[in-house]
Amino acid sequence: MKIKKLLLTALVALVAVSASWAQEKVAGADVIKKFLGTKTLVVLDDNIFNSYNSGIKKAVESSWTITKYEYCSMADFQKNKFNPEYSFLLVTKDYYKDDSDKMTYAFLSLLLGGDYKSVYDMPTLASFPLSYYENQDYEKYVYKLAPIVKFMQNHVNLTKEHPELTEKNIVLYYNRNAEKLGDKKLYIIKEDLPKDLNTAAKVKPIYAKPFEILAEQEDLEKIVKAND
Repeated sequence: MKIKKLLLTALVALVAVSASWAQEKVAGADVIKKFLGTKTLVVLDDNIFNSYNSGIKKAVESSWTITKYEYCSMADFQKNKFNPEYSFLLVTKDYYKDDSDKMTYAFLSLLLGGDYKSVYDMPTLASFPLSYYENQDYEKYVYKLAPIVKFMQNHVNLTKEHPELTEKNIVLYYNRNAEKLGDKKLYIIKEDLPKDLNTAAKVKPIYAKPFEILAEQEDLEKIVKAND
């Protein structure tokens, strides 16, 4: 059994029912059409020695088929972000609108290039939370990048095939499709959960399938290695 794929699929289902955790983006048909005609520039971290760059390269090369792509630096992104012939896969900084503390998080975002004032104005096709933005520990999420990238690509294809899906109903759609998981067990690292979902008692009312909250990242990595 491919635990990594199971982990992400189930995690997406759980994210879908927690508005405080998910910020699901749904692009309109015109944005998706423009995106499909672009080349996606995968923006690498300026620190060539961290594990993010190798992780995102492995993730993209293992599953990315929706557009042509190439890698670029942050300087290349700044130079090309106004060009509508490009889209970009990069880490962005954002916060949850309903979070009173306004904590900032790192998101892996898929954006469309064009004449926009800032990165926050660029059309977003998909966005997935990775970690707190400050003092990012790449090792805590780099092993998740492959299934996350695959999910983001599938999300764009889904919204292309179902134009009736919007930001108002996409959560409900994912929630309903969580039933396809059957009785597969979901493994979650405790620190990956928001405060309103950080115990089994809090998760059970919204997720009826088998799950286990793991104390440490290393516990999940052992499960992945044992079942890969």
